[in-house]
Amino acid sequence: MKFQNLASFEKHLHASSVVSTYIVACSDSDERSKILASIAEWLCKKYPESEVLGSLSSSEKFQSIIENLSTQPLFSSHIIVGINDGSDFSKKERAELEGFITKPSKFAFLVMGASSLKDFSAVCNTAKNDIVVLDLSQEKTWDRQRRLQQWLIDRCIKEGKKISQGVASEILDACGPDIMLLEQELLKIIAYIGASPSISSEDVKNIGVNYVLPTGWNMAESLVWEAKAPIKDPSFSLSDLLPLLGQVRYHLQLLRQFAVYLSQGQSREEISAHFPQVRQNSFDKCMQLACSHNAAYFDEALKCLFKIDLLSKNSSLSADFLWDYLVSQIAQKKAYYAKKSPSHFTSQRA
Repeated sequence: MKFQNLASFEKHLHASSVVSTYIVACSDSDERSKILASIAEWLCKKYPESEVLGSLSSSEKFQSIIENLSTQPLFSSHIIVGINDGSDFSKKERAELEGFITKPSKFAFLVMGASSLKDFSAVCNTAKNDIVVLDLSQEKTWDRQRRLQQWLIDRCIKEGKKISQGVASEILDACGPDIMLLEQELLKIIAYIGASPSISSEDVKNIGVNYVLPTGWNMAESLVWEAKAPIKDPSFSLSDLLPLLGQVRYHLQLLRQFAVYLSQGQSREEISAHFPQVRQNSFDKCMQLACSHNAAYFDEALKCLFKIDLLSKNSSLSADFLWDYLVSQIAQKKAYYAKKSPSHFTSQRA
């Protein structure tokens, strides 16, 4: 069964019987991880003695994933295997994984994410009675905003607080569609209000992010595309830096997906099918940068970003220093991992 709306998917999840495989298609890695974690949490409530193996990816030995899906656990009733992005696997590995989906073990659950359903469309049709799919890969911008707004409301309820749709919208407008930054800012505001039962607009203004998204978006693009984005505003602070890091993360994760598909030998047309939400001009830029750099560059750049994010929360270093440090680190990685020739890109355009 396939859903294109998170609320409908969750309603079905709690009202219907369990299936062996759940697939979530979402271009944003962090949002995808949150949804996958909620599915695994729900399965654990259904089967309290289950063992969870989460956050597996192509960096893990693929054979160990297959073994876990096909071997009866000794000390638990069921095993839940989580894979954040099945699109990272090779064609041969995906075919082997599809073998489990079509002929699942009674004791194993597969909870898998993907940036799009293109690589798994065939098995989704073949095993449609044993699989539940949430496809957000073609979600409209306004639908995503409503979903994230509702996520903020639900997250508040989980923390024992209340928030109106209007105030949730204010936080979303300030932070942009970065779910990790939204959660960070929300928890910061909740800590600020203490015993107060609800979050007000005044609370958001007093403690929340106050940043103009288009400016931050342009700076993030300049850093990722050109490895340069100097800060000229003397008032630049951590409240400006944190949403900016989220926007850089979005660009790097998107480009990493392009690089992975290129490394798998996919054509320009095949890659385009994974990203229906990306406009043509942006798609051309993504292809060009992904083709002119090794895929390892984006992994290393994300590691640099993670390091800066930690420093911003656990050090007394200034925001402008941390940003300049990130710029220098990414510029260094960009130069080191750049390919000698973008001939692959030329061949894809032909």
